[in-house]
Amino acid sequence: MKRKTKVIVFGLSAVFLVIAILLYIRLHTKDTVIATVNGEAVYQSDFDRIIELNSSLSNEEIVELIMKELLVYQEAVDLGFAINDEIVEGRISSLKEEMPDLYMLCIEQYGSEAAYKKALSYTMLYDMVYEYYSEEYISSLDYNADDIKREAIECNYISKDEMELDEERIIKMYLKEKYRDEIRNYFEQWNNDEFEKANKQYKNLWALWLMASSIP
Repeated sequence: MKRKTKVIVFGLSAVFLVIAILLYIRLHTKDTVIATVNGEAVYQSDFDRIIELNSSLSNEEIVELIMKELLVYQEAVDLGFAINDEIVEGRISSLKEEMPDLYMLCIEQYGSEAAYKKALSYTMLYDMVYEYYSEEYISSLDYNADDIKREAIECNYISKDEMELDEERIIKMYLKEKYRDEIRNYFEQWNNDEFEKANKQYKNLWALWLMASSIP
């Protein structure tokens, strides 16, 4: 009887230990570092935000997604890209004035205007890197400018008069539209290659598993 009682007590202790761990994780995970990529931290708060948007992804897939985004931001730094605070604040002010409901939704999603400002800065940096690789892809193409001009005009992408105003820029715009899928694949392949080469450290995936399994 005593042996059985000890087993029951041990079992209850284990259950309470797991509950305590889960409660601790819930209370202390907002800024917990769950992984790093090339020394850059992946935070629990980033993980939580994505799992709210797409719960069908596994924990590992979510962490990989965050790491790949961080690699893009690291590339932005390497390329010397930067975002002017005034530009970000201007965009937020315009959004607040022109689409106040969307502005409030963004603030609600990110928790504060400061957090949204940071996210918007990252988005703009991401777009700059994507544009850089778009330009790289277009530069690698073998094409005849006259043929592309004629093609763009014939398919009603732009008029002849408009083409003559800024021929080089418009040709690039047309090529980016024409090869949109190929450019996306090119960028994703670069991102995947960088992910494979990156120095990745996973610090707390067991805790992530517990956290995810506890969500109703």
